[in-house]
Amino acid sequence: MLIKWNDPWTALQSEMHSLRDEMQKVFGGLLSSSSSRRHADDISAVRILEDQTGYTIEMAMPGIAKDAIELEVDTDNQLIIKAHRKRESEDVVLHRHERAFGDICHTFDLPNDVDREQIDAELRDGLLHVSVSKRPELQHRSIEVN
Repeated sequence: MLIKWNDPWTALQSEMHSLRDEMQKVFGGLLSSSSSRRHADDISAVRILEDQTGYTIEMAMPGIAKDAIELEVDTDNQLIIKAHRKRESEDVVLHRHERAFGDICHTFDLPNDVDREQIDAELRDGLLHVSVSKRPELQHRSIEVN
């Protein structure tokens, strides 16, 4: 009989994520990821970039089909990314298994300068690219002196 072993580092990592989230709440954070809303087995790496026109969220989604990914923006101005990574066939014997499977859920608090109608997503080479445009009237612009 196999018994699931709970790695003590996983609990410590979860506490560190919670502390980071609390610090983000206190000091403010752009597109902060709410780890308290992430699935415990979720190991999808995330990178967030910003330029003058918007934000880009890059999330590792290896082995996940694009039809298994859902994106939505809720009434609290949060971007929610959900996906499901299927388990491999159970007809084989696994000698080593280091890839997580199951549900993935990330929630991002969107800043007030985003255009909720201008969000695009593309899955390319196992990486989900989500582009979130800033509202044009709030974008940085240079003013020429006459």
